[in-house]
Amino acid sequence: MMRFELLGPVRAWCEDEEVALGTPQQRAVLALLLLHEGHLVETDTALDVLWGERAPRGGRGTVRTYVYRLRPLLGGAAAIESASNGYVLRLRDATLDVTGFLRLTEQGYEAGRHGDPGGAARSLRQALGAWRGQALAGIRGIFFESERDRLEELRLAALEELHAAELQLGERPGLTAELRAAVAAHPLRERLHEQLMLSLYRSGRRADALAVYREARRTLREELGVDPGAGLARLHTRILNTDPALDIPQPPPAASTSASPTASSPPASAFRPSTSPPSTSPPPAPRSSAPPPSAPRPVPSELPPDLRAFTGRAAEIAELTAALDDPSGTPVAGVTGLGGTGMTTLAVRVGHLVSDRFPDGRLHADLGADGAPADPVEVLGRFLRAVGVERPAATLGGRAAQWRTAAAGRRLLVVLDNADSAEQVRPLLPASPGCAVLLTARRRIVDLPGVHWHRLGVLPPDDALELLATISGRRRVYAEREAAGRLVAACSYHPLSVGVAAARLDARPSWTIDEILAQLEDDLRQPVVMHEDCAIVDRPFRDAQERMDTRQRAAFHLAAVPDCRRLTPDDAAALLDLPVDRAKALMEALVDLHVVETGPDGYRYLGLVKAYARRQALAGPGRERALRRLLRHYLADGLVGGSADPADVRAVRDQVAALTDAAPAPAPERAARRRHTHRRGEPQEQTAGAPSPRPLSAPRPDKSSPSGV
Repeated sequence: MMRFELLGPVRAWCEDEEVALGTPQQRAVLALLLLHEGHLVETDTALDVLWGERAPRGGRGTVRTYVYRLRPLLGGAAAIESASNGYVLRLRDATLDVTGFLRLTEQGYEAGRHGDPGGAARSLRQALGAWRGQALAGIRGIFFESERDRLEELRLAALEELHAAELQLGERPGLTAELRAAVAAHPLRERLHEQLMLSLYRSGRRADALAVYREARRTLREELGVDPGAGLARLHTRILNTDPALDIPQPPPAASTSASPTASSPPASAFRPSTSPPSTSPPPAPRSSAPPPSAPRPVPSELPPDLRAFTGRAAEIAELTAALDDPSGTPVAGVTGLGGTGMTTLAVRVGHLVSDRFPDGRLHADLGADGAPADPVEVLGRFLRAVGVERPAATLGGRAAQWRTAAAGRRLLVVLDNADSAEQVRPLLPASPGCAVLLTARRRIVDLPGVHWHRLGVLPPDDALELLATISGRRRVYAEREAAGRLVAACSYHPLSVGVAAARLDARPSWTIDEILAQLEDDLRQPVVMHEDCAIVDRPFRDAQERMDTRQRAAFHLAAVPDCRRLTPDDAAALLDLPVDRAKALMEALVDLHVVETGPDGYRYLGLVKAYARRQALAGPGRERALRRLLRHYLADGLVGGSADPADVRAVRDQVAALTDAAPAPAPERAARRRHTHRRGEPQEQTAGAPSPRPLSAPRPDKSSPSGV
């Protein structure tokens, strides 16, 4: 059995294992076929959906290739049949979440039409549970934007009907908070305002209900130039008049089977499905005889606002949302990476996307605000008050116990940003199934078991270009697309750096992108940062450096000196004047700090990180000796059939030749014995007050990768 998901990131599952669907364009072809399941999709339609008016000359062949690659992924659960002018996808042993959503919503509407609000609520709640975020997330194009809007409209209609059914059943804890969040997200939908007003009124908050009407009227006048519609205005009048028919509907007495409707006014449209006829059930009891509603539990909604310029990260969003989807347990997902890659932004985006799964609240805490680790005692106190515990205990252990008790039986999402240690995080974790935790940290917290960690890197080139265009304007960026591509490459596709470059573009509207790029490259050559925005770019690298010990800091600086694309463990040993095992341990520590990347061919720096570390290396003469050691190693390695890149050897030789005190390299035989000799000493830390060396040039660009240099 396969299942396909479009109500969120486009994904496919075979049993419980996700199927890799390939590139975003290939996913788009599958999404297009699924949206037209059982119907012909012409090849010309696919070309228009994928590329619009800019379809490449070989576009038809590309579509055929995508279909060819998709077919074996579907197995026997679905089939893509070829027609004379297109393709038809047919589901056999497979399900599609859109189909299930539409079936369940229709069941809910039918139950509402037959006077069964309980059945309507159950079906609609199950239907909305199929959503895992924004529909068709990560798929671009005008067609998919239109489909996204259509599906979102269906979701909102179902959400309104769910609220209507729940209001007919009576107040549910957390309903008012959910309605307030829905109104904030969709301020022009009058029915949501009606439902929020009714929920507040039934909770004894008549003044707040009237305030909602005033805010709705102001918004509608400012945004659309219209007054509230008849339904919203009528409900406002009934609240002003304390209409008893607005009270929570009461079920008829068990002994009575012949009660007939009275002439009193029907329930407000805000709690009656819009497709239902007026209610014929017995009217509610007068307000004076109705039991007072119990005070609902607080439903905190503390997530920071989502970033409008958020770009890309579809795969990461899919992985994290899936990791948090375990209602039978308490999943903990973690994001780690170099500062400035967007860990916080990603966590906030995922938190908003999955918020519907956690109706009892979404809590947020910055555990590293202002650079100092937050005290878990204080964080727990705030969490406890947010969920209704008025008197938190005095001790950490007492508050942790209160927190676990308060979370029991609730579905809460806890987002912990900038986590520092297991000791800080562990007391903040709820233990109740149905809760989930999403945390970010500058490095993995290895003594915190059970965390699903994701290492966040820089953006893919296309996403980095899209981020630049989103911030600076598509017209300007795509008018100079090639130059813009070079600019984001010079930023190493690092999101913070791309954002800073976009700000510099905005500040200089008369400059071309090539002029901005030339200025950036000139800044990278300077021994000292001159511009304030460059200092902003350097901040994550500086923060990472502050977490290093003396040996790691020295290795971080010296390994950035050579103008080569990569360093093997043997290269690093020669450069740092250490045995191979100790040099490798230092480089791996830098990998854990996310300032160095590792791969099968060795260690690499992001260009911007290397430029920063190289500037630090200018403080002393250790760089010159390090370069000579590396060159001797390269020459000796060449004598014994080594695998050093000739371009790297030439670059380092040129660097050594440029040194004012360059000396002939010793015999290569002596360097060849280096890897087999256990040395003493540590990598040489730069010393203040040393003679100022000749400035190094900016790192040599590696056109094949944002890393390297």
